[in-house]
Amino acid sequence: MQIGTGTQRRVYAAAMETFLGLLVVAALIGFALYKSATTPPVPANPHLVCPHCQSKGTVRTTMLKRKQGISGGKATGALLTGGISMLGTGLSRKQTMTHMACSNCSVEWDVV
Repeated sequence: MQIGTGTQRRVYAAAMETFLGLLVVAALIGFALYKSATTPPVPANPHLVCPHCQSKGTVRTTMLKRKQGISGGKATGALLTGGISMLGTGLSRKQTMTHMACSNCSVEWDVV
């Protein structure tokens, strides 16, 4: 009886390990698809002037979120949970900013 019980435990552990591995892979694929989603192109703003070439009406803007620095709250949470909370949230904070690009001179810049 003990041999069967040990075998069942090994089979169960192997099945759980496979399931968790597939779950991690699925999560990574979902995250990659979420990050790769882009916003459609926006027409040039007729009022903006490029700081490099001084042309008016050639600057396109898009809103985006970029990682910037380490969030103090997330770092504290990571210390309290032994690092487990970092798996879901990461340590970096995300800041919303405007990305601008001139179609005349190809200069790109971000405005916070």
